[in-house]
Formats: sequence, structure tokens, C-alpha cells
Amino acid sequence: MHKRGFTVIEMMLVMGILLILASAVIPLFNQLQLISGIDATKQELVADLRLAQRQAAAATYGAGAGIHIATSTYTIYSGDSYAMRNFSQDIVREFSSFVTTSGFTDMQFTIYTGFPAVTSSFIITDTRTMSTDTIYIDSYGTIY
Repeated sequence: MHKRGFTVIEMMLVMGILLILASAVIPLFNQLQLISGIDATKQELVADLRLAQRQAAAATYGAGAGIHIATSTYTIYSGDSYAMRNFSQDIVREFSSFVTTSGFTDMQFTIYTGFPAVTSSFIITDTRTMSTDTIYIDSYGTIY
């Protein structure tokens, strides 16, 4: 008589192999999540810089537009400077708690052309891993 099924030893062997594989994959997955967090922050900021640039080029609110960076937030504004902006048009966004920033604090785009007032770069740092990523804005307004 031949019984079908698995023995306890076979099941324990398979569970051991799965445990070893899981212990190798989980740290890699966590690292991937950390990397994607800073990448998502960069992509969101680049998209918002392009939004401000388009608003300035189209003269959407009759003035230039820009982004003002504070410690934990940034503001997309309409106006010829952050100090002289139209407060009712402000869009305020928060950075993730694990992100620090350095570089420009105010990026102004000129009306009709959308060119930046100055060329600059902006560094985003993940405080958990100390990895960094940089956003560049050249004199033609290319954001990368």
C-alpha cells in the first residue's frame, strides 16, 4: 500500500528553505522602499517646479511664479517674488519627515518665458540612509 502526501521532515525542510529565502529578501525590500521614498520626493518636487514654470510662462495669474522652500514645507506661489505673491493662489506641500533639503530657497520663473531668474541646484537628503539626490535647473529652464 502506497500512501500519498508529505512527511513531517519534508514539510520542515521546505519551511526551512522558505525561511532562509525570506530572511535574505526582506532586507532588500526594505532598502528598496527607502530608495523609492527619496525618489518619490524628487519627482513630486520636479513636477511642482514644472507647474510653477508653466504658470509663469502662461501668465496664468498675470505675474511670474515660483517655489519657496522652507524647512518642512514648500509653497508654489504666483507673483514676481515670494514676498510680493498673491497669497490666495498659494499651494503648500509638506516634505516627508525623513527628508532634509539644501540649495535654493526660492526659485522664481519669469512671466511669459518661464525661464528661471537664476540657475540652481537643490539637494534632497534621506536622513534614514543619508542618500542624496539633486535637482538641477539650467538657464533655459530645463529641470532635471
